[in-house]
Amino acid sequence: MRNSRAPTERKEAWRADFDVATDLPQLHQVAQDPRIPPELEALPMQVAAVPGLRRVDWYIDGKQMSSTTVGHYAWPLVRGSHEVYTRIWDDAAGEPHETNLVRFHVH
Repeated sequence: MRNSRAPTERKEAWRADFDVATDLPQLHQVAQDPRIPPELEALPMQVAAVPGLRRVDWYIDGKQMSSTTVGHYAWPLVRGSHEVYTRIWDDAAGEPHETNLVRFHVH
């Protein structure tokens, strides 16, 4: 887990068990499927189970894309290079936990 004021300036924080998981291969690349209409295609993302989870704020390319009360989010695919991280709010802390930045490319 990392904590920061800006996505580009990350500092080590006290918990390392918060992370973003995707169905991306090791090279962090995904291709759009031409058989699926673009408006229906999405990349499933999730965070590990968090006891007392209240909210997950999902940031893609530095912009908050969604806020969920569950640990998963289906991001509509957009071609290009992207970065994702989350801020996780739980019952145990007054401040959010911030996950590592994950970079990926959509073809």
